[in-house]
Amino acid sequence: MFSSTSRTPAEYDKVRLPHSTLIPLGKLRGRLDELPKHKPIVAFGQISLRGYEAALILKAAGVENVRVLDGGMAMCRLRK
Repeated sequence: MFSSTSRTPAEYDKVRLPHSTLIPLGKLRGRLDELPKHKPIVAFGQISLRGYEAALILKAAGVENVRVLDGGMAMCRLRK
């Protein structure tokens, strides 16, 4: 599984999921080649909205196995 956060660098610096990759939503279309081709992708943002938007972008680009972390980082209890 590959987890991609669509949050800002400042949000990512405060708290992150282990092994997640920061790809801000505004840069996602230009960085599609960095995503794994044969792994499920979990997209998330701070409260889900950017995660859902990222999932739409990925699906439109032909990525089939995309999921969204409902509630985003706001639902996680992690520290840096």
